[in-house]
Amino acid sequence: MRAVALRGPFSEIRATSDELVAEGDLVCERWTCRVRHTGEFMGLRASGERLEVLGFAMYRLRDGKIVELREVADRLGLMRQLGAL
Repeated sequence: MRAVALRGPFSEIRATSDELVAEGDLVCERWTCRVRHTGEFMGLRASGERLEVLGFAMYRLRDGKIVELREVADRLGLMRQLGAL
């Protein structure tokens, strides 16, 4: 759900890496993505509101390259901010 997934209905996308922890071939990241709701998203009209999405990612590295990514984002928090819940 990082910036790439948010591009259609959202603009002014700013992603920050808040915390990184590495062990062996794994890197875990806690991130925040700040956006402005400027297009339809899941049936909700653009509100113009600034929103914040929180998430975690786990990267597996091999030879200095990312070979696996698992990611989770707080979609419930996003829907609450949009007034859908």
